Amino acid sequence: QLNEKQKQLYKTDKVEKLYPEFYLIKIKNFNDKSKDTLDEWINFLKNEEIPENPKAKGLLKAKETLDYLKMKEDERLDYNKYQKSLHEQASAYESTYVIGRIEGKKEGKIEGKKEGKIEGKKEGKIEGKKEGKIEGKIEGEKAKAYEIAQNLLNAKVDLQTIKLSTGLTDKELAKLDNVK
Repeated sequence: QLNEKQKQLYKTDKVEKLYPEFYLIKIKNFNDKSKDTLDEWINFLKNEEIPENPKAKGLLKAKETLDYLKMKEDERLDYNKYQKSLHEQASAYESTYVIGRIEGKKEGKIEGKKEGKIEGKKEGKIEGKKEGKIEGKIEGEKAKAYEIAQNLLNAKVDLQTIKLSTGLTDKELAKLDNVK
């Protein structure tokens, strides 16, 4: 039993709450029929047998470890070499895949930029033609406005009427010959 100081320290008055429970199982008394996961483990420990689809956690890993430990020394060395080879192959595949993916992305970006530049140039040319036509039209209309304004000035029409008729500003009209 716990004394008063231990009860306060461990905050319990029962010894069994401090220590785990232990069970002793006599494997030789087991009837070789697995009903639950504990029975699967007992069967494995007694007969080194595992059911086809075991439900007990860790049972397959335990079998692999036991099989490995049962190997002769030369078999174990061969098995280790085989495992190392598998790891190297997996590593080579992984690094090739990752590096290939990175390189592929880089190449894709370069291709995309090239295609984008080409597409951009095409669009730029089309836009430029459109803008050029518009600017040319505007310049043509401006030239026509200047010509009309010059004719009106020659006909001695007042500046206010010329501005309203042509849409030209005072600065634009100042460029003409007859403006005083």
